Amino acid sequence: MPSKNEQKEPGRPITSAELARYLRNLAELQSDPRTGNPALARALQDLASTLKPQRNATAPGPLEATLPDIQNLTADQITSRLERFETSKSELIRIARERFSIASSRLNKMPRKLVIETILDALKHEQSLEIIENEAERDARLRSS
Repeated sequence: MPSKNEQKEPGRPITSAELARYLRNLAELQSDPRTGNPALARALQDLASTLKPQRNATAPGPLEATLPDIQNLTADQITSRLERFETSKSELIRIARERFSIASSRLNKMPRKLVIETILDALKHEQSLEIIENEAERDARLRSS
């Protein structure tokens, strides 16, 4: 199904970011050794990486935050970064490593989609721990009164 932009501008040329996204998605489909073609997947990834993505002026640029800044990102800010295709795999790995202490050596071997899923799982785990902590504090206050 065409996006709203494609519906409004049928003759609009494809951007390099759109082409890179298409190539990366195609590479992910081909990456399975049993059902795809891993050599083609690597070639598609290499080709996609040569295309410089065009950034939206309103979208935040590369993550240049320091360690304390990354650790203080809200869940919404992290989710926003995960949803943006322009966020590079290395930025995602940096968030995972510095915020959630996930080993980058493990993440480097994963496809981008799995890195995102791993970060989302860690974020959900962090949120569940906060809920447990809040409930324990509330219960302690109720007992002391």
